[in-house]
Amino acid sequence: MPHLSKHFLASLEAFIRYLIFAFVVLAASLAGAQTVASPDVSTNDSDTTLHAKAQLVEVDVVVTDRQGNPVHKLQASDFSVFENKSQQTVKSFDEHDGGETAVAASVPPGVFSNELLIPQRGSVDVLLLDSLNTPPESQPYLRDQLVNYLNHAKPGTRLAIFALNSRLRMLQGLTSDPALLKQAIQREGVKFSPLLERDLNDSDVHQSSEMISDLIEFQPELAAVLLQVQSLLLDSGARMSSNKTQDRARTTLAALNELARYLAGVPGRKNVIWFSGSFPSVILRDQLTTGDPLAGYADLQAEVSRTTELLARSRVAVSPVDARGLEMAPSQSPSEAGGTGNLQRTQQVYGTSSLNPRDSQFYVTQTGEHQTMEDIADSTGGMAVFNTNGLSSAMDKLMNSAQSYYTIAYTPPQGARAGERREIAVKLKGSGYHLAYRHEYITEATPEQLIAIAAAPPPGGSSALIGAAMAEHTSDATEVLFEVSPKKVATPAAGDPPAAKAVGEAAFSGGPSAQYLLTMDVDAKTISFTQAADGKMHGVVDFVVVLYDAKGKQLDSKLNRAVLALEPERYKGILSGGLRFHFNVDLAAQGDQVVRLGVHDAVTDHVGTLELSASAIRGSGDVVTK
Repeated sequence: MPHLSKHFLASLEAFIRYLIFAFVVLAASLAGAQTVASPDVSTNDSDTTLHAKAQLVEVDVVVTDRQGNPVHKLQASDFSVFENKSQQTVKSFDEHDGGETAVAASVPPGVFSNELLIPQRGSVDVLLLDSLNTPPESQPYLRDQLVNYLNHAKPGTRLAIFALNSRLRMLQGLTSDPALLKQAIQREGVKFSPLLERDLNDSDVHQSSEMISDLIEFQPELAAVLLQVQSLLLDSGARMSSNKTQDRARTTLAALNELARYLAGVPGRKNVIWFSGSFPSVILRDQLTTGDPLAGYADLQAEVSRTTELLARSRVAVSPVDARGLEMAPSQSPSEAGGTGNLQRTQQVYGTSSLNPRDSQFYVTQTGEHQTMEDIADSTGGMAVFNTNGLSSAMDKLMNSAQSYYTIAYTPPQGARAGERREIAVKLKGSGYHLAYRHEYITEATPEQLIAIAAAPPPGGSSALIGAAMAEHTSDATEVLFEVSPKKVATPAAGDPPAAKAVGEAAFSGGPSAQYLLTMDVDAKTISFTQAADGKMHGVVDFVVVLYDAKGKQLDSKLNRAVLALEPERYKGILSGGLRFHFNVDLAAQGDQVVRLGVHDAVTDHVGTLELSASAIRGSGDVVTK
């Protein structure tokens, strides 16, 4: 093999160093891009002063036999429920078989509500198509399988369809019309995720690593230096890949949080069938890596746990399905790039001492992804499905089991500390059954903690929860339910006092605008109140409004905190009549501004939001002289 020229070697070494520098800079930029901007909510103290819920723990249990078929007609006596290994007394027991019906709620003209006004029949089922985590080559097959399922689904099958790419979007609201459902799936098409890296054997990093291996073969006297360069390159690539995976994971968790808050106000169990390639909650590198095996290491389990807690609290069961089907390892793929003849050289290119170097990282990543899918399913009461190409059959099985479930409720034992994680175990007489249910819950705040929360300052723009919930075009949260009645404020006559200062007034001072009074009526039964030693019912509620222009730029915002201490009679009146709050908002005479309203229960961190367009507010028609 002829020796390469010194000039060529110097140029090649400079190029390799440039590649390493570029990868490091890109990895750093990806790490810095993980923070998502939140609305800047300004705060103003309110001088307003304002459920005591029966503390029951509800557990939805899906029971299936060895063939995966739902089991019907079980009795309460067949079940035993335990909290922290102590058996509990069942207070209520219900079987749901998908046949229940209820009339949808309604609101009068000119009134808007964040309650999902849908006819309730059994469970609510949501199909989540996740192209953020699913390779483009897997998406056409998934689409065909779902259309095939709808072609053979039993009449009356009802679904809502959401999609996740850069953010969560609703493709189709809840409907039993198969034509609408198929149109929504087919319209979505194939989406490319820039954060998804599946073919690790054909990446720029490994192509550069292969070039370094060529150079080592040609110039063995430079091997020591070049191996160090190669190790740095592979480590940099691992960190960059990890940062992308973390970005995908956090975007996905934010979408699941949004979906949980959107569905929280719907009674009963909700089922989300999530077709995804998923992501690992612990990002690991092949432990036989010859460089740093911890390069790119990240542990997202705490963030996943917070999301599953929210899903379980909202009674949303998530059933993840690996949309990639039965995946082949890279060495089994006909498109595999790279030689197979020289094991030592291949190990060197991929930075591993594994006897199967091209597949080693694939199996590490796949195992972590499937473990995360199982953890999310287990924590929320769903079922995980992977390593199957029968996606249509998986959808059919999950839908059948989701429609039939049992709800067990019990009073939790006294003495648990607020914020404590409590383990739930459900057992069933007999054998051969599979039970799916949430396995834990978090206890609520004590009266003493509630009073401490009431004394704290209101959260501002740094509140991640309020910031995420109030972001433009996110799904309306329904943990706290409320209605909004907009009315135009009449122009003051000569000599009348000016109207109250409005949110957005400064933004439209240079052109024609009008002020609107937005009256929020909150369902107090969705707010947590606790009776303290003074005999009063205590609660802490934040009222938020954020105004956006047509391009999504935030124009203005306001947050008011109500620290409530109610006499029992006053509390009863609010339970029946609602909790009322007002915002004055200024809107341009024309244009597509967006007003987002929110109510935040500061004790439980429950939130309700509602987004209104300027045209909807202008069309309300009513005028007040206030």
